[in-house]
Amino acid sequence: MHGYALGGGFELAMCADIIVAADDTKFGLPETKAGIIGECGVMHRAIRQLPYRVAMAMILTGERLSAADALRFGLVNEVTTLEGLNDAATGWAEKVCAASPLAVQAAKEAVTSRTDMPLEVALATRFESIEAYANSEDVQEGRRAFAEKRKPQWSGR
Repeated sequence: MHGYALGGGFELAMCADIIVAADDTKFGLPETKAGIIGECGVMHRAIRQLPYRVAMAMILTGERLSAADALRFGLVNEVTTLEGLNDAATGWAEKVCAASPLAVQAAKEAVTSRTDMPLEVALATRFESIEAYANSEDVQEGRRAFAEKRKPQWSGR
């Protein structure tokens, strides 16, 4: 991210799994300063992804959050210079791509499908995607690669 992520742009950012921001990025909800209020999706995301008082301050005042503060509050994964933004984003993409695509998909599905449930329920839930992954070729490849001390060659099967 770079520049201003305000209103709907801020909501789009909060939909991402990993956020890398240039140090000049500003996040905000300017609606109340303009005397308007939208469908509120951005507010519901903010209150779930930021500490309560930080989100409420942004919502009620329209004040912006700096990239450094967004990192401090866990909204972004990394802050870098504008010049280093592309390399940092590429680095994160490479980390994700180095993992088994099936494992990444199964893990994300398991996490996102149960975030609204109590922990005890989520822990007791069977995850079909994880069970399917357990029988995949990628699991065997991961074990072989680990034993042979080499990078795995994922097939996605």
